[in-house]
Amino acid sequence: MEMQEFDAWLVSLKTSIEGCDVDAFLDLFADELLYRESPFSAPLKDKLALREAMQKVMPLREDVAFGYEVISVSGDGGWAHFELQFTRQGTDDPVRIDGILQARFRSASCIELNQWQERLEPGQGDLMRDFDA
Repeated sequence: MEMQEFDAWLVSLKTSIEGCDVDAFLDLFADELLYRESPFSAPLKDKLALREAMQKVMPLREDVAFGYEVISVSGDGGWAHFELQFTRQGTDDPVRIDGILQARFRSASCIELNQWQERLEPGQGDLMRDFDA
């Protein structure tokens, strides 16, 4: 994996997430995959499971912003820091996610995506106020 290849994949990831485009998001992954939102969650193991999960969450997001910074690239994958912000549809509730992702590839398709993330959501008002200070 070269830096340019990983960056191009992350640009496509950003475009699909910001556009709430489930199909474009799925195009970035192999048919058989391991997708983990956290090291403690059970992995999604194929595109059908990933589609079902994304169809539940992506349509509920508005004003989506996704940013990233590549940390490193080696072998068959790379690491990146990411930030995701959005508003829940119809509620104006802001959500902020700050995390690290590790992606592994076969050809241009992601076969494994692991995430470690911190999520700030409504009900954590004191935390959001502290981060904004």
